[in-house]
Amino acid sequence: MIMSQQPEPITFNGSAAEQALRDSEAKYRAIFQGAVDGIVTIDERGMIESINPAGERLFGYAAQEVIGRNIKMLMPEPYHSHHDQYLANYMHTGQAKIIGIGREVQGRRKDGSTFPMDLAVSEVKLGTRRMFTGIVRDITLRKQAEREVMQAKDDAVAANAAKDHFIAVVSHELRTPLNPVMVAVAYLESRLELPQDVREELVAIRRNIEHEARLVDDLLNLTRLSRGKIELHQEAVDAHALVRAVLTQFQAKIDQKKIRVITSLRARQHYIWADPTRIRQVMTNLVDNAIKFSPNQSEITLRTSYTADGDFRLEIADNGIGIEPEVLARLFSPFEQGERTITRKFGGLGLGLAICKGIVDLHGGKLTAYSQGKDKGATFILELAVVPAAAGETNDEGVHEEREIQACRVLLVEDHPDTLRIMAKLLKAMGYRVISATNVSEALRLAHDQPFDILLSDIGLPDGTGVDLLRQIKTERTVKAIAVSGFTQEEDRLRGQQAGFMEYLTKPVDFQMLESVLRRVSAQEPISPPAIWKN
Repeated sequence: MIMSQQPEPITFNGSAAEQALRDSEAKYRAIFQGAVDGIVTIDERGMIESINPAGERLFGYAAQEVIGRNIKMLMPEPYHSHHDQYLANYMHTGQAKIIGIGREVQGRRKDGSTFPMDLAVSEVKLGTRRMFTGIVRDITLRKQAEREVMQAKDDAVAANAAKDHFIAVVSHELRTPLNPVMVAVAYLESRLELPQDVREELVAIRRNIEHEARLVDDLLNLTRLSRGKIELHQEAVDAHALVRAVLTQFQAKIDQKKIRVITSLRARQHYIWADPTRIRQVMTNLVDNAIKFSPNQSEITLRTSYTADGDFRLEIADNGIGIEPEVLARLFSPFEQGERTITRKFGGLGLGLAICKGIVDLHGGKLTAYSQGKDKGATFILELAVVPAAAGETNDEGVHEEREIQACRVLLVEDHPDTLRIMAKLLKAMGYRVISATNVSEALRLAHDQPFDILLSDIGLPDGTGVDLLRQIKTERTVKAIAVSGFTQEEDRLRGQQAGFMEYLTKPVDFQMLESVLRRVSAQEPISPPAIWKN
């Protein structure tokens, strides 16, 4: 730390000049004495020539205690030991480290305590003399505030990590017990001898399980969107194929309500650059709403076209309960469902449309709604940019070469006893040969001793993960693998993708979907990582 002496007074002849000089000196002293920051001046040897009152308060010394002493008395180590050599080097070579540059350093008080301070040093040359002025400011409070901000940031990061872990665990724990119920329903539905009234009850059970799983999904997806945690895995996607797949998914509900579905898929360019899982999620929600809010024997229309800018446009129109103007203005806000009577009648949390809007926004698209009012139906419009069809793609959806499943052997790994028992029973009823394990070590032993065609594994296992299991099996052989898990975070999916799972299904599993996935995977070559990530 190098400080400087004030310039010596310059003598002028004449009373006016003398008065001006006195005024100037008085002004200088007022500034020097009243400055908020500490000011210390030293000579070229490093000896203190002056210190202002703010400097006295800052360092805890009276002026007479420091004037004539080396400036390094106000410095802790390592500045104290290095200062004389630095000053001598500067005087000899002119190479400066801090002169003319503000920087943070440490100061030392009379009581031996140290504190952080800002230091700005300037040099003044008067004839052959070289003097230095140092302006110092105590920044203890600022540094404390910075530490508090950093601690708050660290605490927030830790809290977010804990929240992510909590969300993942809650998702897993809520989904896992639903899975054996869903599988049991699928198994019972496959028994042709069940009476009609029992089948109707099974439909009600399935519907409520799906509703419960959807509520969990909505809460998790809203949290991910609000925190920017949703990742898109985009590719050229046939939007018409997605529309048809979604309609097939809801065929049972459509038949139950005797709804007439009119499709007019006229867009000649219908490939979009999108995450197929996420855009299907949007379409699923919109079609589900159209069905849910439409009366029996009503009509739903799905049509595709182009916007004025050439974007792909999907309209989903119904003639159901409609949307009142005041509700329409806030329709895409979280927890909005319009009137309370609607919430009581149809259930849900009012998150679906907010999630859809967030997903579409991430794709750079647009989602809007239109209605003439209560009981006059509603139209939802989805707009996304088109891309050229992928080479070799056609509009023939759902046409796959499928080999016979009777000889297909499945290694089923699941630690939940009820889920394992019922899934094994249903897979066998579907014609698969099943060997089962409840943990990683048992599955590795079976994989080593017995041949199998497909690994169908849970992710969370008692002695490791399904990801660990797949990676170890792949050290010995190629394998086709499907993950079935209650963990639904993006990072969980990504880890599964990187490990080589060809599909990642979430609990509770729809067995029609699982059967379709099993057939598709059995006909494919194993890949790692997969080129297309689906759910």
